[in-house]
Amino acid sequence: MAQGPKDIADSVAHAGLAASKVKTLLASGNVITEACVPSFNEDVCISCRLCEVICTPNAIKFDNEKYPQINLAACRGCGACAAACPSGALDLPCLTTEQLLEATKAAVLNNPVRPAIVGYLCRWCAYIAADRAGTSRIRYPPNIINIQVPCTGRLNTETILTAFAEGADGVAVMGCHVQDCHYRSGARYAKSRTDTIREALEGAGIDGRRLFFGSVSASEADQFAEQVNDFVNVVTKLGPLGREMMGKVTRTQSADAEEMTGG
Repeated sequence: MAQGPKDIADSVAHAGLAASKVKTLLASGNVITEACVPSFNEDVCISCRLCEVICTPNAIKFDNEKYPQINLAACRGCGACAAACPSGALDLPCLTTEQLLEATKAAVLNNPVRPAIVGYLCRWCAYIAADRAGTSRIRYPPNIINIQVPCTGRLNTETILTAFAEGADGVAVMGCHVQDCHYRSGARYAKSRTDTIREALEGAGIDGRRLFFGSVSASEADQFAEQVNDFVNVVTKLGPLGREMMGKVTRTQSADAEEMTGG
């Protein structure tokens, strides 16, 4: 009931999911997990301190130093700092910017369906909801190829614009409900960034409806399918992005990427 008013069926489903996660942890004894903390390249750091501002768990501190100090115990590996870093000094080893860009290019290249849509799904909610939609046989269009990210806050401007530049007709960024983000503020950062990119796309003559931001919880498989259906219908009506638009995307990327990454 914490997310908002629910009927009995949803309340029971959510409670069961929470209980099963707790049971798994209690039955595991010692839990060992790989730490995913950002790497830092001081050679390109410009000491803008944006990473310190954007880090919700306060894992990044400058403490009168020129370069940031990363608290390994406090870092939760969301990647929001890497997405916001305008110089590329921060990166996330478990999902580097290079890996994200290559995955984006592959998602467009290997999508045989048109319109082709790239989906970036947070691992905590949207990706689980998509998986549940599959196991529950809830149908949605095959136009979207999903890429799992630790948090939607990990997505930087370059990644999203690369999807369009490579030929995607639409991009969907889907994560937790903004008020329920597992990293507290990652979904909020992602929504703000997608809103900014949408304005830039429209300024370049590209319909902003091609970029979608959605929110679902892990148990809302039906909501995930519904949002994807609606978005695919919108992009289908808009038609293919077209080669003539790709140059505009590239110019937008080179002119605005640094400014919007900080957004």
